[in-house]
Amino acid sequence: MNMKNLLTINAPGGMLTPNDLLKLVEPEGVDGFILGRRQNILIDYPGTPQELSRRVNVDPVPLVHPNIICSHASGGIDLEKNDWAYINEDYQTIFDSFTFKPTLSVSICSFQQSMFPLFSSKLNFIASNIEGLWHLVIMLNQERVLLPHLFKTTQVAPAVQAMQDFIANDQFITSHHLAELLEASLPLNENKSADLILPPLQNRDFEGFTPMKNGRLALNIFSNHKPWKKEFIRDFANLAKEHDLNRLYVTAGRSLLMKHISKKDLHSWEALLGRHNISIRHSEQDLAWIVPSHKSNSIKLKEQVIQELNHEGFACHGLNIAIDPRDSDCGAPIIINTSKNFMSLSCRVIYKPSFDYRHSGFKTAGKNLNFDELLTCLRDLQQQFHTRKIDSAGVRIQPISLEDNQPEQYQCPDCLSEYHKNAGDPQNGISPGTDFMDLPKSWVCNLCECSKLKFQPI
Repeated sequence: MNMKNLLTINAPGGMLTPNDLLKLVEPEGVDGFILGRRQNILIDYPGTPQELSRRVNVDPVPLVHPNIICSHASGGIDLEKNDWAYINEDYQTIFDSFTFKPTLSVSICSFQQSMFPLFSSKLNFIASNIEGLWHLVIMLNQERVLLPHLFKTTQVAPAVQAMQDFIANDQFITSHHLAELLEASLPLNENKSADLILPPLQNRDFEGFTPMKNGRLALNIFSNHKPWKKEFIRDFANLAKEHDLNRLYVTAGRSLLMKHISKKDLHSWEALLGRHNISIRHSEQDLAWIVPSHKSNSIKLKEQVIQELNHEGFACHGLNIAIDPRDSDCGAPIIINTSKNFMSLSCRVIYKPSFDYRHSGFKTAGKNLNFDELLTCLRDLQQQFHTRKIDSAGVRIQPISLEDNQPEQYQCPDCLSEYHKNAGDPQNGISPGTDFMDLPKSWVCNLCECSKLKFQPI
């Protein structure tokens, strides 16, 4: 794929129409496309696609405006779950209120569904138990914080816009201070947040044909990191139009999802898959890995690791592993980061001790690992995963308190000098008792002139 002409096709929640697909593969030089982790499409396209749906945006790669991840696609598929935001069309209301392109990554999900990771963005809105109200979990500088307020559906987009502005003005702002600024800018006091209680983790990919609550079928197909070819895309879109199916989805699992297929049309869709040799029964190993579709070296490593592990057997059963993800909160409890040292592979492996991606905090399982050492490390982690103690209560996340005291000491990362609230910095006009956050932006370390933005709380 030619990176020079590479575009990302962003549609909030991955919602597209069959006509969108047909327009994307219309030019003679387009052979197909690949799917991204943010429900987006990556395509080598000459120029700019025209006549796409109103919510669809086109950006060059690398990403400037990350696509909005949303669990709307899972609505109506899981027979045991009820998603009020899907039923009441709150997702659609939120999408329509975004009159700007977010520069921060945003996720909008139901906590009940298992198709989409809850914490895959800097700003993660999660449906509460109260209809029309959302929790907000912020991920800044590897710190995960649940804000002490619930947000109305109509406040989601304004909150994103406000936080974007705050972060643009202060690159090293803390999650705590961001919550304070947000409280001052939006009327949130009436909607206090309780603990966010997440049910025990379920890993379901819904591959193939799945019954829906309305008696119809959903078809979810994976490409296993291979491009979707133009001929298949055309036939897929045309069959959808023939059956009056006007919406399809790109999922965060890099699959194509078509919902509301009539059971009487099942044979037509099975024939389509058969003609194009599309499998709906990928191995557990293939679906367990999270790898960027545009990183060929990462994909090659995945294939080599799977091949070696399969010699002795390597049952995942819900264990997800990521290689070189864009963000550490990608939905995988094990992450492999690779680098090249004098043309040889060197890997660092981090993992979450609970093996539940929804918990915060990673530990290091190994570093500077060669290929054989990487295999040994993964086998050890797999055994830990299958012998772990499973918490039937799920995950409880408590909101921060804005009444908590701010840190009174901050340290310069360059010369290690400290700022103490009680002492202030009188020689530069800073009175004792001044909070670090209240220092002017022009304030610098009085020893080495390091910027205030680089200081760390201690």
